[in-house]
Amino acid sequence: MKEIYVEQIETYPEDIMECVKNRSDHLQKYVNSRTPKDAFSVQCALPSDFFWSENIIQLVYKEFWNIAEKYFWIGYHVTRICSDDEILKHGLAKLEFDSYCNRLSKALRENGIVESDIGYAMARIRKMYDGYLGERKGRVCFFAPDNLLYKGKFNYFARNYGGEIAERSFENHEGMEKIWDVLTGMGTPVMVKFRFKLNDLYSFQNDDVFMEILRFITSKLFMDYDYPISIGQHIKKSIPPEDILEIQKIEIKEY
Repeated sequence: MKEIYVEQIETYPEDIMECVKNRSDHLQKYVNSRTPKDAFSVQCALPSDFFWSENIIQLVYKEFWNIAEKYFWIGYHVTRICSDDEILKHGLAKLEFDSYCNRLSKALRENGIVESDIGYAMARIRKMYDGYLGERKGRVCFFAPDNLLYKGKFNYFARNYGGEIAERSFENHEGMEKIWDVLTGMGTPVMVKFRFKLNDLYSFQNDDVFMEILRFITSKLFMDYDYPISIGQHIKKSIPPEDILEIQKIEIKEY
C-alpha cells in the first residue's frame, strides 16, 4: 500500500489530489497566486478556525478523510533504546503505567539500583503519570516530517532512557541523582520511522491535521509554494513491529 510523506507532494495519491482539485474554484478564494509565499501568510489565508466556520472546508475534509484513511502515512518517534530489538521485535508501545514501570524497573535493576530506590522511583513515576503528564496516557507521540527532529527539538526527548516522564520525575530532584545518571548514561538515542493510518489518531486532532495538509496541498497547487508542513500529534495505539520502517541513530543537541 502506498505510503505518504506529508512533506513530499509526489507521494500523495491521485485521489487525494483530485479531492482538492475538484474544489479549486472555492479553495482559490483563500490561497492563490497573489498569496505571499511564506508560511504565516498561508496560515492566515487558511486559519484553523475555518474548519468550524466554512462549510466548503468541512466538505473537503469529509471527502479527504474518507480517502486518506485508506493509506499509510509516515511518522517519526524519538526515544532511547538499549538495542534495536526493543523496537524491531516489540514495536512502539503506547504509554501504560504497568508495562512502562516494568521496563524501567528492569533497566534500573540491571544497572545496580537497589529495590528500595526503584520502589521510590516508581512512586514518582505514578505521580507524574496521574498528574502533569496524564495527557500522555495510552498513546504514542510522533512528529512529521523528519526535518523537524532538530528544528522542533524533538531530539531532546531521547536524552534519557524512559523519555519525558522519567525526565520530569527524576531530573533535578534530590535523592534521584543515581537514577538520573543511570538513565542518561545507558542506551542510544534514536529516531524511529514508522507508518500509521490517519484513523489511528485521536479524533480531536483530526481537524488540525487536515488543515495543515490542506495548506500544504493548496500552496503547491495554487501558489507553486512548498509550504513547510508540520504535524506533531498522538496515536491512540501501539505501533506493531511490521509497521516499523527504520531506526536511525541521532545526536542530542541541547537547547
